Amino acid sequence: MAGADVAGGLGVTLGVVILAHEALHRVAQVARHWARAGVAVVVHVDARADPAQVARLQAALGRQSRVLFAPSSRSDWGSWGLVAATQAATSLMLGRFAEVRHVALTSGACLPVRPVAELQNFLRAHPDTDFIESVDIAQTPWVRDGLEQERFTLHFPFCWRRQRGRFDAAVALQRRLGIRRGIPQGLTPHLGSQWWCLTRATLHAILTDPERPGFDAYFRGVWLPDESYFQTLARRHARRIRSQSLCHAPFDPDGQPQVFYDDHADDLAASGGFWARKVWPGADGLYARFLGPGCDSPARRPLRRPAVRQGARRSPYLVLQGVEALFPDLRRWLAASGHCAAHGRLFHPDRAIFAGDARGAAGALSDHAAIRDAAPEAFLDALIRNTRGETQCFLFEPGDQIAIADHIRRDPAARVVAVTGASAIAPSLSGVQVDRPAAARGLAGERALLAHWMAPDRAARVQIWRLGEVLRRPGPVLRAISDHLGAMPPPPDAVAAAPVIRGLRALRDSGLDLDLAGDWDGPVEHADVGAGDVAAL
Repeated sequence: MAGADVAGGLGVTLGVVILAHEALHRVAQVARHWARAGVAVVVHVDARADPAQVARLQAALGRQSRVLFAPSSRSDWGSWGLVAATQAATSLMLGRFAEVRHVALTSGACLPVRPVAELQNFLRAHPDTDFIESVDIAQTPWVRDGLEQERFTLHFPFCWRRQRGRFDAAVALQRRLGIRRGIPQGLTPHLGSQWWCLTRATLHAILTDPERPGFDAYFRGVWLPDESYFQTLARRHARRIRSQSLCHAPFDPDGQPQVFYDDHADDLAASGGFWARKVWPGADGLYARFLGPGCDSPARRPLRRPAVRQGARRSPYLVLQGVEALFPDLRRWLAASGHCAAHGRLFHPDRAIFAGDARGAAGALSDHAAIRDAAPEAFLDALIRNTRGETQCFLFEPGDQIAIADHIRRDPAARVVAVTGASAIAPSLSGVQVDRPAAARGLAGERALLAHWMAPDRAARVQIWRLGEVLRRPGPVLRAISDHLGAMPPPPDAVAAAPVIRGLRALRDSGLDLDLAGDWDGPVEHADVGAGDVAAL
């Protein structure tokens, strides 16, 4: 098929690469959907795919002038093969579709969940912007457990999935011997989702970089290079990065990708992403709905909250994390209810901040940190026991005496209401200049707390929101607090969302991982951050 036949006169400005492995009948449906909307499509099929399915896929798409097939190669999960397949497919895209200005990378399990015209119009409005989640690994821990910086400095001769024992032994041996690989000069390692949308200029610069042979040789030895190759090299070549994926691909608290089924249809329509991963191949209802004439895009989906065990052997108490940052008058509101003692951060490293800033509490409890920390569980238990008939409410934030979190989560009397991501913006709301390292430390502390609240052995009742959800709808968090305390006075005012979003956008686009903040910045609804906002960090 000649290049002129494909590109000539079609006005193609968006290209989509599909990395396909299985369920190829779904790949055919999605590819046709993109092509009918005027999108150029290049499909790469894993060399291990069933030959009969591959033949049917090629037959189904053979008459689509906007669909090409890249040379097939093996592309195992997390391997260099995924990067090589992407390089081959994107090179074909740029070579055969001269009018393409943005290229989106998707998988065979991805499904468009908004009208393609919306994505095309959005990208035309951002012609020089690369949409790629790109997090500086030196500033923010990307992974929940396991290898962080070491993925760039160790050797990985064994496959993690097929040779787990050898993989772990090799890592342990290299740590013991102090073996370190050098990072090529001029590269700052970044990580992020492999599902991105890059400009033609950035992608061309990556593929034609004079130093590419050396970079490729280096990344062949990096653990999970599909999460770092383009994410790192985009920082080298991009004119303007929005560190945000246009793909809706949430993970559960254990770090596993969420699979979408037919009953997730409304959630996907409300997600704010232009396409979603990962969709179950048997979800006939999803494919019928989203590959039809169009779909609506209502408000975004809230974070699903886990089912928790309930029940209490003694007076319940309320623990609030991240809430005061969004409701500065929170403690006054709590105190005005007459139902509770509204303490500050009882486990602040400097001192226990009791209600009314008192120096002590019932039962001769002292605010002295050393006394409290000698027996923090006894301190909390004494406060609850000595104030029967009055609900105790206190703040708990990253940087507090985290050891007590184990006791709280196992306590059936505890009620935890948390807003994740708030620590990134809390200092700025108090008039303090925020820098990226400070925000990164706060978010790292939140991750540690979240691991406590979500532990399988929890007995506390835990309710968790993400910052973006609360910025859009602050009412549910306050209602959750009211549910624990009873009738309350009129609610306090929330902070203005616009300055918070500007600060978050600047932090994110500087390379900070803001996954804990959730979907606070949809791809269309808000303007881009200015260069001055990033420079101020």
